[in-house]
Amino acid sequence: MKKIFTLITMAVMAMTAMAEDYKGAMTIQLGDGEPMEQESTISVTESEGKYTLSLADFSFEGYPLGDITLTDLQNEATDGTIHLTAKTTVEIPLFERMPLPLTLDATIDKRNVLKTKISIDVMGAFTVFVDFASTPEVTTYKGDLAIDLGTGTPAEQSAEIEVMKSNDIYTLTLKDFNFMGSLALGDIQMAGLKNAATDGTLALAYDGMVEVATFGEMPLTLQATIDKADVLNAVIGITVPIVGEVKVNFTSTESTDISSVETEAGNGDEVVAIYDLQGRKVTDTNKKGIYILRKADGTTTKVYKK
Repeated sequence: MKKIFTLITMAVMAMTAMAEDYKGAMTIQLGDGEPMEQESTISVTESEGKYTLSLADFSFEGYPLGDITLTDLQNEATDGTIHLTAKTTVEIPLFERMPLPLTLDATIDKRNVLKTKISIDVMGAFTVFVDFASTPEVTTYKGDLAIDLGTGTPAEQSAEIEVMKSNDIYTLTLKDFNFMGSLALGDIQMAGLKNAATDGTLALAYDGMVEVATFGEMPLTLQATIDKADVLNAVIGITVPIVGEVKVNFTSTESTDISSVETEAGNGDEVVAIYDLQGRKVTDTNKKGIYILRKADGTTTKVYKK
């Protein structure tokens, strides 16, 4: 019986290898009209190598356009990302029994960020354009960086590390890394990381190749933790041509806002994080623009600052 249960579990896992809901900002434009922005969710599932992309309860200025579900999509990417395209027809409640031509171009990058472009041709009269970008949580940690070349006392300098979370996938980026006065490697990004901790903290690891300025691809290792006090500790090992093995130790002294690891309990309407439409965490809404507010209960709302 146990063996049968195990086989059933494995079969179910194989059938639904991926199922994720991506929340973010959606821009809808009717022909040459003024674009309208709203919060939305797009679901992407994968089973046996084929993908389904779903946009539920799609509406525009109060007009219900219904559910848009595109099935049997093939991943056209070969670099570890996902690229889905389609040219098909859909039926919506406003135009019953009248299939409308639709095109799709969607990508999920190594950071697990979904970007989608959809266009719907409405009877040749006008086109509905839909642009969507999922909104990850982004926290920037500022702190002290110690660079050890193995030849003496480590050199110290200030630095920033950005931690992005998209659903359960993390991306850690050491911003503008440089050492030895003039050797600039630029942003060093490690994507596709998963949390190995189970105690409410964060533990990330990486061992592979990364793309850096000046030298191109280089081998890199990472061990990073974020504790319940929202302190980031990271140890990065990178092999630099001519220089050799470089060991980098980072300890944060501050972060941009609240921790992405743990949110303090409180009123469900309390705003706990603010993001711009590019998914960057900001500290206020002083500048003109559209902002996404994340509340303590996990819900989000959009505000426009005039």
